[in-house]
Amino acid sequence: IGTTSSTVTRSADSCSVALSDINFVGGEYTLIADADTISADNVFVSASLYVSNSDYAALYANGLYSRTVVAVSDGVNSTVNGGSANGRIAASGGTNSLSVSVNGGAVTTDTSYTVPNLSGGTLQLGTRNGSSSPLNGNLKRVALYNVALSDTELQAITS
Repeated sequence: IGTTSSTVTRSADSCSVALSDINFVGGEYTLIADADTISADNVFVSASLYVSNSDYAALYANGLYSRTVVAVSDGVNSTVNGGSANGRIAASGGTNSLSVSVNGGAVTTDTSYTVPNLSGGTLQLGTRNGSSSPLNGNLKRVALYNVALSDTELQAITS
């Protein structure tokens, strides 16, 4: 992990890997992150699948208090608020459905969602595009599945 301007606190560390290097070629997905933020003042990204500002899916921590998933496909934004508190968040992007669960809670779904074209993109940890909204906290676990998990599976995997 490369450290940018914050070598003492390590609050701006991030890393990325090409999705093709981990055999993800796009389509349906489930992205899971277990992260804690240590600041209530900013918006941070735990993990993201990123191609461009027009095609990505990102798990956001809005300070200490809420978790949000923002997914953009061809410039069209879908936002699902997943709930409050630090911990596990999972987002499942499938045909016409973006579903989110936080800490095993109820699943929130946006049925107007279109899966972004993620081929040629990167899995980014601690950021959305290498510099946007770096995570100020701890990232414990990240998982990426090449299928959209069901609501029951999302709740189970985040509990």
